[in-house]
Amino acid sequence: MQSEIALRPPAYRPDVDGLRAVAVAAVVGFHAFPGRLPSGFVGVDVFFVISGYLITSILLRDLALGRYTLADFYVRRVRRIFPALGLVLAVVLLAGWFTLLPEEYAQLGKHAAGGAAFAANLVFWAEEGYFDVAGELKPLLHLWSLGVEEQFYLIWPLLLAFAWKRGWVLAATLAVATASFAANLALTVQGGNDAFFLPVARFWELMLGALLAQKAGLAERLSPRGRDGVSALGAALLAAGFALIHDERAFPGWWALLPVVGTALLIFAGPQAWLNRRVLALRPMVFVGLISYPLYLWHWPLLSFARIFDLTPSPALRLGLVALAVVLSWLTFEVVEKRVRHARPRLAVPSLTGTVAAMGLAGLLVLGSRGAVDARFDGAAAPVADLSFAASVSPGYAQTAIGRQVFPRSDPGRDFFADTGGDGLRVAVLGDSHANRLFAGLTMASARGALNLGRGSCPPFQGVSVRWRKTGADLGCQPVIDNALAYAERAPEVAAIVLNAYLGGFGVDRDLFDVATGETLTPEAALARTLARLARAGKPVLVALDVPNLPSECARRGFPIWRGVDTGACVIPASRQAAVEAHLSRAVAEAGAPNVSVVRLSSALCRGGRCGEIDPRRVLYDRDGHHVTVAGARRVGAVLDRALPSP
Repeated sequence: MQSEIALRPPAYRPDVDGLRAVAVAAVVGFHAFPGRLPSGFVGVDVFFVISGYLITSILLRDLALGRYTLADFYVRRVRRIFPALGLVLAVVLLAGWFTLLPEEYAQLGKHAAGGAAFAANLVFWAEEGYFDVAGELKPLLHLWSLGVEEQFYLIWPLLLAFAWKRGWVLAATLAVATASFAANLALTVQGGNDAFFLPVARFWELMLGALLAQKAGLAERLSPRGRDGVSALGAALLAAGFALIHDERAFPGWWALLPVVGTALLIFAGPQAWLNRRVLALRPMVFVGLISYPLYLWHWPLLSFARIFDLTPSPALRLGLVALAVVLSWLTFEVVEKRVRHARPRLAVPSLTGTVAAMGLAGLLVLGSRGAVDARFDGAAAPVADLSFAASVSPGYAQTAIGRQVFPRSDPGRDFFADTGGDGLRVAVLGDSHANRLFAGLTMASARGALNLGRGSCPPFQGVSVRWRKTGADLGCQPVIDNALAYAERAPEVAAIVLNAYLGGFGVDRDLFDVATGETLTPEAALARTLARLARAGKPVLVALDVPNLPSECARRGFPIWRGVDTGACVIPASRQAAVEAHLSRAVAEAGAPNVSVVRLSSALCRGGRCGEIDPRRVLYDRDGHHVTVAGARRVGAVLDRALPSP
């Protein structure tokens, strides 16, 4: 094997750059137009296979020629990865200085530090959760995949060198790939984002590329038709992945085999296969492949900042930003990467390492300074410093004993369970993400004990299946919510039950179905049935009528951000809110349960005939117009506290 590798050093393959073009085009298309290309995120899996193949090919060549050193390997990695990364981190941190609110900028600093340390995937994994800031509002979210690759580069070169000396290269490759794929399946079934972000569940994709590097010579034994057939099969599997995978499927799991195996077969077929030679090796494809790395780095921050300013940027704007990303990527490739590639290593490597380290340190300083609040906001603008469109008011949910009992097989990214502790009686808050914020507000406004029992996007209705209208996918609400209701009914520590949910989405993006009959339900009917059940428990039940729903994206931030935020348009007439509440109040009354009462959360958010953003000193709503911020949660929590029975 050693002589074979020495005689066949890895040669440049334009078709592999063509595969890079496919991968980056899919990712960019998904981020810019997610509705048009819902599976584009699997382009990252294509990148993983390519990286495993190329890196292992280089390492095997060096081992065969007796010139393998870790120092040389990491010098090549620094020269390849650091130039564009350092530039993008610097630009994003600078843009954040002028555009982001303190909490947002502090989070960006944390992400920049994670990206510079090649641990972004672990940072985002730790942040996972339905209630966390939406991913599209995180300008450095895409660095998670770079973290996975760099963690692979830290482990694989050492293991490969160890296995080479003992003749165990193939065995080591298969062992790591098998263990990683098993972890991928186990973590995918478990739910949450573990399988998506953790390297242990992703290494198998790079290891398949590593296996290709060891067996590349086998393709030469195939006839031309055989190579064409392998290439066509790979393209078909890759196309099937793009056609069948979407964000409602459990991923990676088994589904990831489609793009991963498809990419591997295309690489294995070799550069002489017809599809590789005639399509993937076309000059436009190769050009996009050559700039794919800087294009991957540039496109997402541009789109993310556009969404920060406007939650729904127009298709024309998104297309224009993609075009700008292509231009920036070409300039980065020509002006930065090429010059570094030909610079002296003794000068380039320390400079590049220092630049990326400096960006990581800058990120930590931004985080430690609470988003550079003192440097960017003077006394006159101090109230703006407290504004937050995406404030997380989650008090740190954990897999408590309560959580394990109510949610034995749950998705920690979407389930809300927390216990304020103590030996006394507690209020159980059940519902979706709106109830989650109401619970947090209650814990801030009151010293009474409380439990949070709910799941994101799931109203607290008995025996109800909630499905996305667009895809028909079941959100998995029924077993979780039924467990929560049963626990609240029977648990002696639960003295009162609070129900709350965002009902504005039903009839628009979600539908309710009776699990027993399959019939469509209205929220009012589902609520009445649930209240009739809870009446039998004999405990006080409060239906917290939801906060007023405001027009989405009504708030506008100034530029630079310390000029303030205009929320003048973020109000609705109080009469409109009163009509909504009267409708729901009738549904509660029709249940006829003597232990059920209603609390109007809007009393904290309405004044002078208007509801919504009524406090000139604080923003009370997130940018979606229906989740309250920390300040808003504290207000509605105080209203709930006053309505609850005395402890």
